Amino acid sequence: MQTREQLPSLIVELQKLVDPFSIWNEIQKPILYRNEVSGLSMYENDDQIILEAAVPGVKADQIDINLEKGVLWIQAEVINEQPKDVKVHYKMDRKYCYRVHLPVKIDEHHPPEAECRDGIVKVVISKNRLSKPFKINVKG
Repeated sequence: MQTREQLPSLIVELQKLVDPFSIWNEIQKPILYRNEVSGLSMYENDDQIILEAAVPGVKADQIDINLEKGVLWIQAEVINEQPKDVKVHYKMDRKYCYRVHLPVKIDEHHPPEAECRDGIVKVVISKNRLSKPFKINVKG
C-alpha cells in the first residue's frame, strides 16, 4: 500500500517510463516566472486585420512570417553565441512562435505588410471585399 507522501515520487517514476528524458529536462531548466498575458494582439477595422506580436530582442531578418489556409504563423529565434573557452550553465536563447486563425478571408490582391519596431512585429492584412459587410439592394 502506497502512502500519500510517496505519490509524487510515483508520478515522477511514471513520467520517466513515458519519457525518460522529460524529468532530466525539467531539472535542468531554471525556474522562470512569467506573466500569464499573451504576447499577441489581433484587432480589425473595416478594411484590415492588424496583428501585433511581442518579439523582444529580435531583428527583422530573424522573423519568419507565413500565411497559409487562413492561418498566420509568426516565428522568431535568437541564438546567442557563447565563447568556446567557458563552461555554460545556462544559455540565453529566445524563441517565439505565434499561430492565429484569421477571422475573415483576406484580399489576395494586396499582400500583407509587416514591420518590426521596438520589439513588436506588426502585420497588416487587407480583408477580402466579400468579407466586409455591405448592403444588397433588392429590385422590385
